[in-house]
Amino acid sequence: MAGRVITIDGPAGSGKSTMARLLADALGFVHFDSGALYRAIALYYLRAGIEDPEEWAARIGEVPLRVETRDGRTSVMLGDEVVDGEIRTAAVSNLVSPVSAATPVRRRVNAEAARFASRFDLVADGRDMGTVVFPDAQLKFYLDATPEERARRRLKDELARGRKTDFETVLAEQRARDENDRNKPWGALRVPEGAVVVDTTDMSVREVLELLLAHARERFEADGEGEGER
Repeated sequence: MAGRVITIDGPAGSGKSTMARLLADALGFVHFDSGALYRAIALYYLRAGIEDPEEWAARIGEVPLRVETRDGRTSVMLGDEVVDGEIRTAAVSNLVSPVSAATPVRRRVNAEAARFASRFDLVADGRDMGTVVFPDAQLKFYLDATPEERARRRLKDELARGRKTDFETVLAEQRARDENDRNKPWGALRVPEGAVVVDTTDMSVREVLELLLAHARERFEADGEGEGER
């Protein structure tokens, strides 16, 4: 890895995407959102009507996935179309976990991550950033929270996006996603070796950020490294 890498792994609703974005901003790193890439691939398959899991693996090479940085964050494109908004729909959310279980799909996203890391200092969040994609990352975090708290957070986000749903529906969807993520044949969700584990259930966003920042500054100041440049 040419650049410095911080990984943040954890289940859906644990706060990893929010923390990755805030931590990257605070350190001057780029936020690499691996979930956005998986969502873009799922969106492509939805649009193309590709429903067979075997086809997801076989046709990953035709997905015109591109990744750029905009204001220090990951921006995903299908061809020349920026799809940052379209990938956040409920239909994509329900499809992204099974799509991401296909090993060729994961290899495609991991290759994009490796290319990014050769150009930027990254805070990368996902399910296997610290275990598979960046096992040698300089600093690893694993965020978690109770299933109920994670479902409450996701419900709030879904309602803000205009989706009509309820707590029990979101909790059931989350349980299915957790089961899928923890039993993937490759890149399954687990705590990375050497990761700092943080239970965010009863912590505010500011409290979690301050804790992660303290670890990051201690780690990089110990190596005599300053904050990153974009």
